[in-house]
Amino acid sequence: MTPYSFALNPRNARGGERKLISDLDGKGLSLRSIIDAQLASMKQAELILDSEDDSKSIRVIRMAEHDEFTFVEFGVGRAGLVGTLHQRKGTRVSYAADEHNESLIRGIFVYPSGAHEAYWLSERAGMSTGYSQMESIFLKVLRDKLPDLTTKIEPVADWEAVKAWANMVQVQELRFDAPRAGGSTQAMDVNGYHADVRVTVKPRGLVLNRIVTSSGPDRDTVYGFLSASPLISGSGVTPQSAIGDGWKAQVAFINPAGRQRSFGLATEDKGPTLVYDVGSTSAGQTRAYRPEDKEFAKTCSEFLIDVQTSLPIGQTVAADILTRVL
Repeated sequence: MTPYSFALNPRNARGGERKLISDLDGKGLSLRSIIDAQLASMKQAELILDSEDDSKSIRVIRMAEHDEFTFVEFGVGRAGLVGTLHQRKGTRVSYAADEHNESLIRGIFVYPSGAHEAYWLSERAGMSTGYSQMESIFLKVLRDKLPDLTTKIEPVADWEAVKAWANMVQVQELRFDAPRAGGSTQAMDVNGYHADVRVTVKPRGLVLNRIVTSSGPDRDTVYGFLSASPLISGSGVTPQSAIGDGWKAQVAFINPAGRQRSFGLATEDKGPTLVYDVGSTSAGQTRAYRPEDKEFAKTCSEFLIDVQTSLPIGQTVAADILTRVL
């Protein structure tokens, strides 16, 4: 799960002016009414095709509105492949190029009272996420309804919390994902097929504060572990070339409360993103099952508790999510 924030500001705002999410136009129009109405309009059996790429689709399968948050489950689909699904008991089901392979992705939208930001806690399952499609939809509807305001949807890194932990915790793992095919000279090829490649480094005794600064991660230091990896060293890859080529990095650690945490790095112009594991897993192992709603709710609740000192969200919202999303 990765948390994102919504914020709307006047186009020519001075002095950091921000709009309350409960009153965007001075007449009581709330951000929640716009977002929830858009989500409700997408709750249907038919797939909603992407306007620019009709091989991508999305729809809302479940939706439940509560006092300060809305729970939603998306069906995120992708077509264009021909293949066969193998069930565990041996049954095979073929699918064609015009059929969409749909993944189920959950999200919780939090609307704190008296706040200038709303929060979208977005699930990712493998490489599937509804973020990019929904971001485009939300930006368009907000631009159409409120043309005098600018909308920002961006990751919530809560860097202050990470810095507070930095002297106390050790880095468990550094993960680096190679660029996808066609985007870089560093994309790798296996027997004629482009493949996703992950390089994992498990440094010994690396305290988190060695790779973070007051303003964020030290990218050169983080990517230095990639260029020094036995899989990469000698290939001419430097920290700067890895960043330029589009390698993604993720730094995993255990926070002082004993919870698994990580933050991701992409390009220089994007801030770090906090990533929360959903459900219980062993270190370095992939989950063989889909977490239950209550496990997703627990992860979202932990995020709200982590950031309660810097964001206007109390433990009551976190507790409400735990009791209502079951």
